[in-house]
Amino acid sequence: MANLILADVTNDPLQSAVEQISHNQLISDRTRRRIAEALNGFSLTGTPEPSHDFLMKHWPDIWSQPTKIFAIANNRYILNVEILKLLDFFNWSQVKIFGFIENLANSSYREEEEQKAIVEKLDRPLQLDGFTLAESGRVSGCPIYRIQQTTSAGPEPTGWTRVDRNVTEVRKRLETATMEEQFQAVGLLCRETLISLAQAVYDAKQHPTLDGVTASDTDAKRMLEAYIAVAFGGSAYEHFRKHARAAYDLAAHLQHRRTASFREAAACTEATTSIVNLIAIMAGLRDPTPSE
Repeated sequence: MANLILADVTNDPLQSAVEQISHNQLISDRTRRRIAEALNGFSLTGTPEPSHDFLMKHWPDIWSQPTKIFAIANNRYILNVEILKLLDFFNWSQVKIFGFIENLANSSYREEEEQKAIVEKLDRPLQLDGFTLAESGRVSGCPIYRIQQTTSAGPEPTGWTRVDRNVTEVRKRLETATMEEQFQAVGLLCRETLISLAQAVYDAKQHPTLDGVTASDTDAKRMLEAYIAVAFGGSAYEHFRKHARAAYDLAAHLQHRRTASFREAAACTEATTSIVNLIAIMAGLRDPTPSE
């Protein structure tokens, strides 16, 4: 439900709460501190004077807070770590922090030499938590830097080869996507993942469709609904059924967004991964191996 809300509105405290209860790999508080300290000596907006565009992108309500504007304007005399503390940096969601860092190294706000200096400073603390700030492409000859994960996180593979391959590919595509068409492609790949999942668990003889209509080989919705109704049958599994259906509905909803953004693609990825993991758990694929 929270991911569905976040697909339509920006709410950083909610985003942060979702991250804390998810299985996503998160940077530590110590790494946040190191990032803030590494930025000492650099302009937080890429220009001697505060950039209106940069401020509005990351702190849209800052114009009603003169103390914060004053601190940013006096970047040369106040340590960035203190300014970021004032801006509540240490309580931001990881999504917001990563977006901020990627903009700090954006060629729209600073020259390439300073871009590289910032990347070198920030990449070191990020790598300690399994991330890297790496060049992902170029625009007009200038590098584009994106934060990418360098170590695996989350549950083990399900054992359904095609499903696992699709989930891995979805996350790779999301890491490198920068344009609307690429974010839409992530949604389409999520759809293929759900079809593969449905084909892996659905058995027409054991899982009758809810409306009596024969499910086609690509009808993920009917196949998964039928499987969930049987595998999660009974009142004890009512909440499991609701969660699985909500995750599917969110993924299906986001797949067809014509104006895809990173947040929508990321939410679609998480919803798809969620239903894959939930069904894998209930199918017994996450059970611990008995000790000999």
